[in-house]
Amino acid sequence: MARVIWDGEKIVIDSTRLNIDEVEAISQKYEGRKLPMSTYYEFPRSKDSIKAIGAISGIIMDDSFKRLYDIIIQKEEAKRKALEEKIESYNFPEILYPFQKQAVVEMIDISTERNILLASQPGCGKTCMASIYLEKKENSFPCLIVCPASLKVNWSKELEKWIPGHSVCIINGRDSYADSAVRASAEHSDIVIINYDILGYDDKEASKREKERIAKAKEEGRKYRKAFIPVKGWAVEFSKNFKFATIILDECQYIQSPSAIRSRAVIQVCADKRIKKVFLSGTPFETKVRQFYNACHILASDLFPSEGDFLFRYCNPRKGYFGWTFDGVSNLDELRRKLSYFMIRHRKEDVLTQLPPKQKIPIYFDMDASVRKKYDDMENELVSKKDKMHQFTYLAEMKKVLMEVKKDISVQYVRDMLEIEDKFVIFVYHVEMYDYLMEKFKDIAVGINGGVSPLKRQSAVDKFQKDDKVRLFVGQISAAGTGLTLTASHSLGFAEWGQTPAQMEQASDRIHRLSQEADSCQIYFLIIKDTIDEAPLKLLESHYSDIDKVLDGGTGTTLVDCNEMMVAYVKKKKMIKKKDAISIEYS
Repeated sequence: MARVIWDGEKIVIDSTRLNIDEVEAISQKYEGRKLPMSTYYEFPRSKDSIKAIGAISGIIMDDSFKRLYDIIIQKEEAKRKALEEKIESYNFPEILYPFQKQAVVEMIDISTERNILLASQPGCGKTCMASIYLEKKENSFPCLIVCPASLKVNWSKELEKWIPGHSVCIINGRDSYADSAVRASAEHSDIVIINYDILGYDDKEASKREKERIAKAKEEGRKYRKAFIPVKGWAVEFSKNFKFATIILDECQYIQSPSAIRSRAVIQVCADKRIKKVFLSGTPFETKVRQFYNACHILASDLFPSEGDFLFRYCNPRKGYFGWTFDGVSNLDELRRKLSYFMIRHRKEDVLTQLPPKQKIPIYFDMDASVRKKYDDMENELVSKKDKMHQFTYLAEMKKVLMEVKKDISVQYVRDMLEIEDKFVIFVYHVEMYDYLMEKFKDIAVGINGGVSPLKRQSAVDKFQKDDKVRLFVGQISAAGTGLTLTASHSLGFAEWGQTPAQMEQASDRIHRLSQEADSCQIYFLIIKDTIDEAPLKLLESHYSDIDKVLDGGTGTTLVDCNEMMVAYVKKKKMIKKKDAISIEYS
């Protein structure tokens, strides 16, 4: 009989007449075990395991287990109703997914007592949730956002989208803290955005003194403890002269090395316990649990008071010939329980039904003032050309200017993505951009352009799909946008635009699994702000609806290509500027 009981210590299932695959799956997920020479399975008691077992098809509950199950279901129902009331009271934008609304409510609840780790996997909208949290949480401004350099402009765009009306200052340059105008702008802004690499720089004198102290201790045979070496720069300025209410750390795995300059800079600015910290990362440590200590200590020093305690408690300590190693994980249940006090985690498979199959995400960047002047002059020249052929010819020259701007931006963005993803796909338009990326990542990349033979094409795909050392695929849109399977990656980036929306959609399908169990994929577009790069975005969004209309026999649909859209964008932009420049006098 398919019966489940609670014996006071363990949950026991008789799997007779049950779907054994279903029972095995639950056993693996919730640390159950099959008793030898029997049909019985044994599980530890937990809320999730009780819910999963109670939902098994054909299960018969003993009274002892049913009491546990009913209590949990009743609590869940009461919690659900209370959550719905809170979500209603906050009046969230309708465009938010249900799990995002719930996450913001949970963030606000946690923040009354603790800092927050938002550990949702890539593609779940951490930037969006953090932005809405800032708006809905009382007294959350001014706010400091620390992120990778490639995401600064994008953070500004996302803030403008989700919580418009707040002043934002983007800091550029390691030494800009000495500029009084930059400091004044930052001091009077609601939100300050800075990247890790310019948050602080090494105090060479302090580092030298520490090295000399350690060398002397070794020479004398004395024990020593490494001291914290403070950094200089913006970290000092923020700590002394700014009164932030919130600090958001995006991609917090960047501080996994305790001795790294950026880690020490973050520790300095986060030292004030009155500041609420919100750390974001789908992968808060990359390979070893010990890399998680810095984030855990900053967010919850009462739970994780010292690095030594963390290493010996949770990192599977092993003493060898050359000393202790901490390369594993131990006391996992205890670690998870402590993390649950301040961590919110979304796995994509848990929220997949709420996510679109492919998420299209623009990532915005600026260009230098000197290049901007040249580009603006080229826009004026484009408008002066009357026939389409000359316009498209000149447009090609403008695209080359943007390509030069994007070369180093694309390299840095790929590096940032490979910090959080095992594999990444990037598509380009120009052969020159293809060659540049292949040279920069030649040790870990394969690629396909128009000159690659069919045999080598398949070899490149196989290496990307099967070889863990090959982490990047570089494809020229016209040559690699169709007929390839690159599903080893969940994320894809377009460094440049193709000729048509259909071409872009086909290329993005390379990482999309066409099945009911398909994962949600992230498609990123690297956009230079206020340029022709922005023109095809709306065209791409409307592409599917246009195709549907055509295939369904609709009329009045015009399918233009990206070049036509770019020319129209420039003309409209110049008309608006001309209109704004006209002054009207009233008598």
